[in-house]
Amino acid sequence: YFDGVKGAGTITLTSKDHIRAYQQWLYSHLPLTMAIASVAVGIRRVIMLPTWEILPPQEAWILSASLGVCMLSLNTIFLSSCPGRPPDEALRFVIPQYALAFLTCIVGGLGAILSGIAVLGILTAFSILQILASLRYLPE
Repeated sequence: YFDGVKGAGTITLTSKDHIRAYQQWLYSHLPLTMAIASVAVGIRRVIMLPTWEILPPQEAWILSASLGVCMLSLNTIFLSSCPGRPPDEALRFVIPQYALAFLTCIVGGLGAILSGIAVLGILTAFSILQILASLRYLPE
């Protein structure tokens, strides 16, 4: 997280673009923290289930949507490190990341046919893919 967004260093607000980027950075953290807490509760619920029991559909949707929101928030925070219009290379980087976040949200639909541990495994695989994809590009 801190490598991708250049840490939480001091930001000099010199223009409207800087203020917009700072507000984007600041307000993207609320859904991120809420989604992290929701994912933690979802993982706890999966761990408490018997091994091959199906997770209730609502909980599968909440778990997958929460992980998708985490991914979306991290990408929004990444884009806030570019005051003004983000460069084309940054946009090319986040488009696959947004697609992966969308696919992560859709995994909740599999909760009706797969066990909770299988849904968690798929979400874990998507999370690993997101990490590997994010290692391709780190802002300088």
